[in-house]
Amino acid sequence: MNMWRGLSVALAVAAVSWGQEGFGSLFTKAPKHIDDALRERVNFFYERQMAGKSRQADAAVHEDSKDLFFEAPKLQMRSFKIVSINYEENYQRAKVVIDMDTDFHFVGFGTMKVNRPAGSTWKFDQGQWWWFVENSSSKDSPWGLLSPGPGQAQADFNKYISSNEMTVDKLRSKVKVDKDKIELPSDRDAAAEVIITNDFDGPVTVSMQADDFGGVVINLEGSRIERGQTAKLTVTSRPVGPAKKPDLRVLLIVEPIGKHIPILVTFAYPQFNEPKPGTVVPVPGKK
Repeated sequence: MNMWRGLSVALAVAAVSWGQEGFGSLFTKAPKHIDDALRERVNFFYERQMAGKSRQADAAVHEDSKDLFFEAPKLQMRSFKIVSINYEENYQRAKVVIDMDTDFHFVGFGTMKVNRPAGSTWKFDQGQWWWFVENSSSKDSPWGLLSPGPGQAQADFNKYISSNEMTVDKLRSKVKVDKDKIELPSDRDAAAEVIITNDFDGPVTVSMQADDFGGVVINLEGSRIERGQTAKLTVTSRPVGPAKKPDLRVLLIVEPIGKHIPILVTFAYPQFNEPKPGTVVPVPGKK
């Protein structure tokens, strides 16, 4: 039982993927029939738990994880909504985050009504989506690797949220960038940096997805950021020709808090080579 307490709290606080609004959602959007099937399965699973019908919820649990599910204290909530879904392995696996309205006991504060994220992993097997646990002995959490131990996960959780209400937005606000837009010239070599800062109570990992454009190199220095540390995204442009270059996008993906940070890279119009849109260009021989 103690083993699952550590696991369940880690799953609750580790918002493992996401789907914040904005152009970043284009990178992870699944085909509609796949997304609809998973959402239906996730809603079935959590609705049954919300109604106290765990045996019915078990119908969405993979055979390999049934023992863990039966031993686990079940989620109790008044309502929930799917916050985000991040697909992996060619849409064969997914990480789902819900935001649930529930109660939690805070040491020194008693039981309080909170909204907090709960993360879960799903895999597609035998034509159906299934809830499953990838590693039953320990779990990545915002405080590093949580090994099961009496009261440890509860203590860690209390340490982080204290008297504050746990929300998805508060989790994600702990990792930020110094800018979300950079501009480079179109007609000469140049580079710009974006600094990523982690103020979270533990390490995070950052990966990226970016538009592919010739002459532009995007480099992420430091995929794992410890608490209080920074990482750097560098965009280097070596253009061929003076013409105006199309804008491009970079998406930073922060785990385990499930944050997407879009960075827009724009290219300035050359001063002498190409007029800006709307500029009246004189025609030779005409006044």
